[in-house]
Amino acid sequence: MPVTPSFRWGIGEIGTLNEKSFRAGLQWTLDSFTLTAWFYPVRLSGRQVIVRLNPPDMPGWSLILEDGRLLAEYGFAENALARIEGPAVEPRGWNFAALTADST
Repeated sequence: MPVTPSFRWGIGEIGTLNEKSFRAGLQWTLDSFTLTAWFYPVRLSGRQVIVRLNPPDMPGWSLILEDGRLLAEYGFAENALARIEGPAVEPRGWNFAALTADST
């Protein structure tokens, strides 16, 4: 049975999209946060950034799919300062990931 969304936003209303990524303007603070994402992987090989939270030219957190496994990384785009390895993901199915950082 199809689900009808309660709300719908266009890409132009919440961010920008190019051929490789979607970008949304967020307020950046050094406070605690939770980063969540639903994703549907169709390619499990290689490295794919699912979601990244960082201000320009500063390190930030990323949820990454690499060779079928979920990773959380802190650092710059290709230079991780910290890395947490997660579980294998379900191919061609919906997966949920959450990353929480507590600054206290």
